[in-house]
Amino acid sequence: MKKLNLEELRISINGCKSPLPDWASAAIRLGAYARYASNKTEEHRLLLCCVVPCRDVFTALLGLGAVFAGSILFQKSFSWDDLKSLKPGTEIFWKNKGDNYNYRGVIEPHVEMERQILVPVNIKKPQKKAGRWFFSESKFSDCIFSEENLPSAQTYERFKDLVDFYSSIGCEDSSKWLETAGTEVRLITNNSKFRQTLDKWLITTELGNKTISTEHLMILRDETDSTFAKARLTHHLGKFVRECPVTILDGPLAFQCISDIQFGSLVVVLEIGELSYQHIDLLSNARSEHSEEIEALLNDFNLDNIPPSVEITGYCLKMV
Repeated sequence: MKKLNLEELRISINGCKSPLPDWASAAIRLGAYARYASNKTEEHRLLLCCVVPCRDVFTALLGLGAVFAGSILFQKSFSWDDLKSLKPGTEIFWKNKGDNYNYRGVIEPHVEMERQILVPVNIKKPQKKAGRWFFSESKFSDCIFSEENLPSAQTYERFKDLVDFYSSIGCEDSSKWLETAGTEVRLITNNSKFRQTLDKWLITTELGNKTISTEHLMILRDETDSTFAKARLTHHLGKFVRECPVTILDGPLAFQCISDIQFGSLVVVLEIGELSYQHIDLLSNARSEHSEEIEALLNDFNLDNIPPSVEITGYCLKMV
């Protein structure tokens, strides 16, 4: 994995910038580690359990770290081959380059015309553009495709600061990553309390002139919101709409959802005193299923300097 430049990160409180505390830096690196692990192998998944003095900010920074790592791991935009491989009935989002219209449509069975494969799409939005389009490879190259609903023109204006920020931490194609790649992390937590926590944390860099809220950096949206996002927020009684590379379960109530998450890395966050027999049973069972071979594939990610206040247990498990 390319180096994630976190050394220049600062928190801004009442206009005063200061380096990240050790526990905050550890949270970001652990979130990045979980995202890195989900990218390393498709047959195994990482299970991390973090026991900390207070979950509030720690969970948010875990999510931020997963988003940071997703930006670094990004390699390519949605391709013509990706479009052709989508199953009929799949919903897709796109826009013509230089056009302000964002489109949403549904893939139909492929057709072949004059030895050329065409991908028909039934346009659902905007209504005034409704109809049936046939995408060829040349038509595809005139558009920007995304895994999720593309941002509006107004939202793109707010992305300018994000492009600069993510470029500064090592994302070489930050604009493409922001436009085309999908959600990096799901956080299962108390939605309102989580957002209140984010309001208090502003992030900047040592050389940066602007501070950016943690929520804006994560491009946070609710799980059921079809709007483009890098992080999704879900209540433990909510509905899971999409798969994500990383899922963070914040506290004992969120832990109850662990069997419902079938894809990607899992990070369980508990406060001291919340660790119970069900968590210990899970970790005991995971220990017997741990793959040291897969663990060795992750050794190039540096996880040193975790403070004593953060207790971590982790295992690499075979996908069910």
